Amino acid sequence: KKGEDKLRSIFNDLEEFSADEIYLSVKTGFASDILLGNVVSAVGFDKNNKKICFVNEGKVNVVKMYSFNDIMESEIVIDGNTIVKTSATSAIGRAVVGGVLTGGVGAVIGGVTGKKSHNEVVKKIDLKICVNDSSNPFYKIRFLDTECKKGDYIYNDGYEKAEKWHGIISTFIKQSELKESKKESVSTDINDLLKLKELL
Repeated sequence: KKGEDKLRSIFNDLEEFSADEIYLSVKTGFASDILLGNVVSAVGFDKNNKKICFVNEGKVNVVKMYSFNDIMESEIVIDGNTIVKTSATSAIGRAVVGGVLTGGVGAVIGGVTGKKSHNEVVKKIDLKICVNDSSNPFYKIRFLDTECKKGDYIYNDGYEKAEKWHGIISTFIKQSELKESKKESVSTDINDLLKLKELL
């Protein structure tokens, strides 16, 4: 509880950032990627300022903030295998985001992932978010960090949360794409008008 309060206070103290939602990463095990810092302690987003923030808690808290425009990709990864991915330019990214915007994220993701085997043992569920940052190109948020079978309550809970956050990040990617598309369209229109004026 003290750790949770500390993490939430970090978000509350950030300037020009008011978190709409925060997720505290699951860290029940001692996996090597947690020790190496590849799994962040928490993630939050601010829809008004269009920013996403990652926090790594340790002796020195590391806080990294990015614009929604910097988000390049989001993928759900189970035991190292990508289950579903949304990219800023991929066809599958557009399909998944389209499903999110129309309220059909479950159907779209379910269609991509296929049937789940209830006998399969799973150890980790991560959401991997790639950003436009050469020094820190990706962040992992852990939703499951204990061995269990697909179909168990703990698995379903972790996967549903990962699915929800993947859908949210996907909408941010799509919104940024639409914004850039409109900018390019306006720029093209202005150039066309200038050319017409010159001809006149």
